[in-house]
Amino acid sequence: MAALSSNVRWSWGAADPISNSIYLRVWGDEVSTVQGVEAVLITRANQRQSHGYKERKRHLDQVRAGWRWYGIACTAKEPDADPEQGRVIADFDQDYLLRFGRILETAEGQHAEIVERVPVRNIVRSRTSFTAVAEDLETLITSEDPTTQKETLVDARVGQGKFRAEILNLWSGQCAVTGCTTLDVIRASHVKPWRFSTNGERLDKFNGLPLVANLDALFDTGLISFDKDGSLMISSEMSEKEIELLQLRGKKIRKKLKRGHQAYLEFHRDQIFRL
Repeated sequence: MAALSSNVRWSWGAADPISNSIYLRVWGDEVSTVQGVEAVLITRANQRQSHGYKERKRHLDQVRAGWRWYGIACTAKEPDADPEQGRVIADFDQDYLLRFGRILETAEGQHAEIVERVPVRNIVRSRTSFTAVAEDLETLITSEDPTTQKETLVDARVGQGKFRAEILNLWSGQCAVTGCTTLDVIRASHVKPWRFSTNGERLDKFNGLPLVANLDALFDTGLISFDKDGSLMISSEMSEKEIELLQLRGKKIRKKLKRGHQAYLEFHRDQIFRL
């Protein structure tokens, strides 16, 4: 993860500008029940001003702006030491991150609602759409497929050529969800990702959906998917603010899906969608 902290000597967290994610260091022994839910203390009332506190305040501003946020549960070398005076980290949970939801206010301070515990490998595995394309093309270029077939497959991977043309023809030159006909912003998205498909599946017009750029990026990274009747499904990793900003609620594929689409969409829901 490309998370960045300001200074590892005093930093209380890190920000990943590529995935718009915040990672906060928290104390595992400060997890408790707050307002009826599991939560962990993230700032204290009358918190002593410091570089670390200023950084945390900035990170919480980013959370309020819609960034995803997680906690790294740490164990103190001396658990009885006053956290306000400084604790030394003895260890931290290397297997799970705490995925946070709401910021809860109490007389004690601010708490982060713990929504779930997420395996670290799931976070590390998440990749941007651009990274996935680069890796797929590198694999293809170094393969032993004939040159002419490579050219066709490269076009298909980046949503061009015959693959794009057949998909647009199937959907009457429109985005499958919005009905947009501005071709410059419509991408031919693979439903079953290119890296998991056979060469035949990579060129199959039913293994594709024409989507405007923002929906394509969300679909490619598993933040949205579609159920059997075409209704848009939204990952729980997306904040309500982002869902509203992108106007995702109530969206649905405009035409009845063909039988050929269903197996590919099932794969996407089971293997790619970040439920």
